[in-house]
Amino acid sequence: MSRKKDRQHFQQRKQLDPGYKGFRDSAQEPKAATWATLVSVTCRVCGHRRNIPANEAPEDGAGYVCLRCREDEG
Repeated sequence: MSRKKDRQHFQQRKQLDPGYKGFRDSAQEPKAATWATLVSVTCRVCGHRRNIPANEAPEDGAGYVCLRCREDEG
């Protein structure tokens, strides 16, 4: 975006919310990302490897069916 459009966008946001300080407020530190730990599991139907959150992975890994295969079955 151009500077003019940035200023216009900022003014529009400021009118809607008087406490708006901009996209990046220097007074606040960025929040740490909370990414889920991913594990690689092989689908037992199609054989493709999928990265899924560790808390959703089956313990043995052999019983995993990917979302695509589940949609095809159902």
